[in-house]
Amino acid sequence: MNIKTICMGFALLLASLPAASADVIFNNWNGSTNISCAEGYACAGSPGFTLTGDTLITDIDTAYATFDASVDPTTVSIYDSSSNLVGSALSTDAGGFLPGNFQSAAFNLVLATGTYTVGVSDINHWAYNGDSGNNGFTAVNGSVVTPEPSTWGMMLGAACLGLAGARRRQKA
Repeated sequence: MNIKTICMGFALLLASLPAASADVIFNNWNGSTNISCAEGYACAGSPGFTLTGDTLITDIDTAYATFDASVDPTTVSIYDSSSNLVGSALSTDAGGFLPGNFQSAAFNLVLATGTYTVGVSDINHWAYNGDSGNNGFTAVNGSVVTPEPSTWGMMLGAACLGLAGARRRQKA
């Protein structure tokens, strides 16, 4: 078996592997009783999360405490450690007891290593409790950015073809 055959076999194997799936990057939701400043309590704080590598943020889910009225869609924003706006998206209803109790905002945003906070435009109804660190209930979803297996396969295949071509020139 020659090197070209071995390399192409590895390239095809890598190309056939499934892509990485989205993970929960941060989640402070819990089952304890929730409150909001619309009910006379202090307003929720903005939860923070730290990334240790480039990460694709796919969506952010938030929860709102209101049992007497629905909550309109809210803008969910991400801020860097210097409080600069990095990105924002309008949330949509994701179900709940009343329309808008649970909302999800779709992002397609790659964030670099660092610390970030999440903010919402409807802070009055943002649900929280002591178990969430008195920060609004938030789940940040995404995945660490790495080349897909098929990309690794293409790179390996190209390297092998280059190596095979170089070996052929040396023999001539």
